[in-house]
Amino acid sequence: MGFLAPLMLLGALAAAIPVALHLIHRSRPTVVPWAAMEFLLKSIKETQAASRLRDLLLLLCRIAVLVLAALALARPTASFVPPTGPVEAVFLVDLSRSMSTMEGSDASKSTRLDIARARLAKMLDSLPVGSRASVIPFTDRVLAGMADPLVRDPAAVRDGLSRLVQTDLPTRLGPAWEEAVSRIRLATLPQTQIHLISDAGAGAWREAGESLREMQQRLPGSTRIQWIRVGTPVTSHVQILDAQPTGGLVFAGKRQGWRVRIKNPASEPVRGIQVALGDIRGENAEEAPLAELAPGEERVVSIEAMLEKPGPQAVEIVATFPGSRLAADGKSTRVVTARDRYRVLMVEETSLADPTRGNGFFLAHALRSLAGEGIPGEDRGVVVESRTPLQLTTGLLAGIDTVYLCGVNPTSLPISFVRELEAWCSNGQVAFLMGAAGPAPSGSTTGLMGAFARMQKSMGNVPRESHPDPASAKAWFEPFSRPPLDRLGRVVITKAMSLDESNGSSTLLRFTGGKALVTTIGQGLGEFDIGAIGLDTADGDLPLGPVFVPFVGAMVGHAEEHQSLGRNLLAGELLSIRDNSEGKNRLWRGPGDLTLPASTPPQVLQAGTWHLEEGGVPVPHAVAAVTADPSEGADLNPAPPELVQEIVGSRIQVTEAGSLAGEVFRDGIDPGEMAGWILPGVLALLLLEGFVAWWAGRPL
Repeated sequence: MGFLAPLMLLGALAAAIPVALHLIHRSRPTVVPWAAMEFLLKSIKETQAASRLRDLLLLLCRIAVLVLAALALARPTASFVPPTGPVEAVFLVDLSRSMSTMEGSDASKSTRLDIARARLAKMLDSLPVGSRASVIPFTDRVLAGMADPLVRDPAAVRDGLSRLVQTDLPTRLGPAWEEAVSRIRLATLPQTQIHLISDAGAGAWREAGESLREMQQRLPGSTRIQWIRVGTPVTSHVQILDAQPTGGLVFAGKRQGWRVRIKNPASEPVRGIQVALGDIRGENAEEAPLAELAPGEERVVSIEAMLEKPGPQAVEIVATFPGSRLAADGKSTRVVTARDRYRVLMVEETSLADPTRGNGFFLAHALRSLAGEGIPGEDRGVVVESRTPLQLTTGLLAGIDTVYLCGVNPTSLPISFVRELEAWCSNGQVAFLMGAAGPAPSGSTTGLMGAFARMQKSMGNVPRESHPDPASAKAWFEPFSRPPLDRLGRVVITKAMSLDESNGSSTLLRFTGGKALVTTIGQGLGEFDIGAIGLDTADGDLPLGPVFVPFVGAMVGHAEEHQSLGRNLLAGELLSIRDNSEGKNRLWRGPGDLTLPASTPPQVLQAGTWHLEEGGVPVPHAVAAVTADPSEGADLNPAPPELVQEIVGSRIQVTEAGSLAGEVFRDGIDPGEMAGWILPGVLALLLLEGFVAWWAGRPL
């Protein structure tokens, strides 16, 4: 029980007034002996007990009237009493990707969001007269555009529920909770309530636990907090985590391999999985079956596909299985650039192992192998242009896709070429310096030359002991920490070097002592990657091992990935394609016929493929792919109520949203005032007090 006006309980002190009056009016008669009165004493003694009873009943009635009147003015509340007064209610509605999970049997399937809308509509209809309501749609942020915070009439809020649209964003409870606390603190109605309607998993509650406890301290003590738990556990599920071309490059008109990484994060095995990959039009699609995926298992599925036309285009990857409840999590799109040829500028020195060739010899062969067999007589595939530092001139970088500096001393590079390389990187390209030897140029603090100087200080020498650390993998090393590349074994690097001196220790390919062997330095829109391992046999057996070609492919893939950063986005990021920054009256057309002005980059909420149109005509090569955050599908099971109360505190009460029967505001969380029950009791006591006063012969 609580009190909306606890200070009024002080009025109960008025119950002392009847007691005082009773004591004051109780006079003591003067005893005067009189023989005639002796005959009356016997009669008085016989009636005295009844008189005292009537006086006591009258006193108790008057005390009870005053106490109950003060109690009614204090407005007590209780959960077993239906609410009668107006309520300031704030509803937090989860619109994250997991809320599109299907619930129910085949005959009556609905999404979790459908269930949440129905529950919310019923709660709005059940609010007492005079109440105010507001809806806070949220994901990992508050989606202010889907609900008007100024609309507080419950009927109007109910009419606007159709604006609550499913998104592909993840769940974070903190931002929405902060907004709810702010609104409750501005409330003027006596009753305040917060209702969270979500399928938030245990991870979301643990992440926000500390901040939620802190925010509760800022709420009025009488505020009721409820989590309406939406959804039932998902026991089998398939997620697409990643999809990459095996060689890092995609060539138009050639069938090439892809690695599709999928996972079952649920508790039961998944059977009958079908993985398909093709262009966004559904053409040239290829499929690969997978018999079973065990609980928690992650696997790489190999599949081939062909993109016919050159240029940036979208690829769609779909993983399906019977009984999927969140099919959207098994679908992903990715933009890749299909090429006719891939031009590489390789700057090399003479190999110390074989003076008849350069130290980029094995790199060149590995690069050419990424394109497969070329067509005789045609300039297609990977084209490697080799130069020594003395052969470098300006203008060489025109049309070049990536640059490799193999075991080159930075001081041997012409300044004019370095300046041109800086500008080339700044435009979004990626260059690699592998196995550099010799001191960095002195006096340089900015640009590419400054990067060499900084690397001299930050890289340091490689320790003698080596320890694999896949969990800390960075950049292009990351694929080597998971199947199938993690099975290719150790590679000995006999000469791992920093920029100022070599070191004769042996080391593991990926890491040494947990420290990455490659450091990335941003250069404008591009980047410059400096590695402490060389690509020649004089530096180790890396070029002779089975991991070398995948390693070079991962480097190329890293460069391609960087150049596609504006095209491959997570849901909620901003579209930013460099070749369409100019022009007017352009529209982004996305999934669900959603059309947005492109004068300012729109914030994308849906996963899928987005094209730029101008006057209804698609702009060539202006395409972007949006994927959902994989963390959202990692746990589709709503957190257990006892875990939530352990994390957040017992103040939050949990009810299930699955059943829509009964009075919503009689679920044990929304208490009503007891004043309506107490006041009739006061009236009855007043009538009883009048009867007892008449019976006792006392004034009212």
